[in-house]
Amino acid sequence: MSQIALSRRQALLAAPVLLSAPSIAQAQPRAIKLGIIQPVTGALAQDGEYGRIGAELAIADINAGGGIKALGGVPIEMVFGDARSTPDGGVAEVEKMQAEGGAPAGKTPVLCRIEEAKFKGMVKPGDTVSIEVKHVETLQQFHFLTGTVRRDGKAVLTIRFALALVDQPA
Repeated sequence: MSQIALSRRQALLAAPVLLSAPSIAQAQPRAIKLGIIQPVTGALAQDGEYGRIGAELAIADINAGGGIKALGGVPIEMVFGDARSTPDGGVAEVEKMQAEGGAPAGKTPVLCRIEEAKFKGMVKPGDTVSIEVKHVETLQQFHFLTGTVRRDGKAVLTIRFALALVDQPA
């Protein structure tokens, strides 16, 4: 498993991408498109930029390590949208991703919530971690998941997050 050094903030923002990538893949296309929406303009631009960078680092690390191994090494391709620090901006980006399409199996997964991210230990360069994702509930197109990252069998990160699977237009 490849390793990458991340700050706590980057790890928090990158964790849902790392945790969800295997669980959202339904087919074996040339690349899994993963929709990431962060506010990179407006009042929340700094935090959004950290999220964008964290997602890029996580995706680069997964791809450098051979892609999604459970799918035979399929790489991840990020589809990025700027939420513009407003709810309307976020909705507009989801609608734009939906209109542009191009996602596997007619869906574009979009990270829409991070909750209860708890860091319980340190992960250092060279450590090997295991990642576990559990699907908790589905409400319409929203999928609520929990994730745990373990090092030496002990949880070092637990997180709850949600993804919206947005249909492509016909």
